[in-house]
Amino acid sequence: MAEAHDRNKIFREILDDAGICGDLSEQCMCCFESQDTEQLLRCLSVRRKEILEDIHCGQKQIDCLDFLAYKIKNENE
Repeated sequence: MAEAHDRNKIFREILDDAGICGDLSEQCMCCFESQDTEQLLRCLSVRRKEILEDIHCGQKQIDCLDFLAYKIKNENE
């Protein structure tokens, strides 16, 4: 029985590290415990899409800063 508890604890820690919390974390845990791999993968995909959106948003902000820096440098030359 300790092994199942350890696996659940490790899985929850991984979810925490991935930024999965709240309702989505509970859904993932239920899927993990019931071995519903298909639904678990769908749940993980939700978080992955959120992270990817954040990355794209950050990249757009970096592009804007780079463009602004370029314009400022060119105006001063």
